[in-house]
Amino acid sequence: MKKIRNWSLFLLSLVVILGGLYAFLFDWVVPKTASLTIPRKWQLIPLRETKNIVQDYLGEPVSREKTFDSTREEWANGSKGKMYYLHVYYSMDTIAISYTIHYEYKNWLLARNYLLDSVTIR
Repeated sequence: MKKIRNWSLFLLSLVVILGGLYAFLFDWVVPKTASLTIPRKWQLIPLRETKNIVQDYLGEPVSREKTFDSTREEWANGSKGKMYYLHVYYSMDTIAISYTIHYEYKNWLLARNYLLDSVTIR
């Protein structure tokens, strides 16, 4: 009887420790290290500038999406499983008004998407 109780206490402690390690690693360590390794050009996005100036600075976007009152362009950088995505939003008169930087982490165990930075001028 005592052996079973000790064994279950050990398993419960192990689950709590592994759960805490998982939460610490994927909720704190991964986003902090990802924010330190944002691509260098993405650290100074030229807001309040025209689309042409932004594209001259960042290069050609991967995709474009037009909505009713704005346009969004996306850039991607990184390796398989560790991708950074930059979304720049333009007003209808093609002025850069905001951007967001996301980090997508994927491995065989999990996939998570982190918002690293978001700035707007409105």
